[in-house]
Amino acid sequence: MSGTHGTNISAGGDTGEEGDRVAALLAVTRTARELLPQTGVITDHAQLRTYECDGLAHYKVTPGLVVIPETSEQLAAVIRACADHRLPYVARGSGTGLSGGALPCADGVLVVTSRLRAIREVRRADQRAVVEPGWSTWT
Repeated sequence: MSGTHGTNISAGGDTGEEGDRVAALLAVTRTARELLPQTGVITDHAQLRTYECDGLAHYKVTPGLVVIPETSEQLAAVIRACADHRLPYVARGSGTGLSGGALPCADGVLVVTSRLRAIREVRRADQRAVVEPGWSTWT
């Protein structure tokens, strides 16, 4: 299994590998359920299909798990759980991109940052703003 986020886990391999992937996904799901509100953890297959592509709908992959953190602490904890269990993840904003850049992994976690929308700092002197990753100019 690759340690790089966004890398698809091979569907081949022995039953032990497949069991390891399932166990890792279940462990990360448990962690996410402990940390996030119920609406921030999606495991239902029909709901997961909502996240199978971004604006480039030609390529589709249904993710193994979707998490929608509301705080940077929740985000960091989910990413840490993915790393601890060597489970690939892909970060995604609103999913409006047309490049396929938010294409999830079938055996991995799609981390949706659209609820992280706080403005952290506005510096008028140098015309800069620090915002969370879910913020967009379209908001």
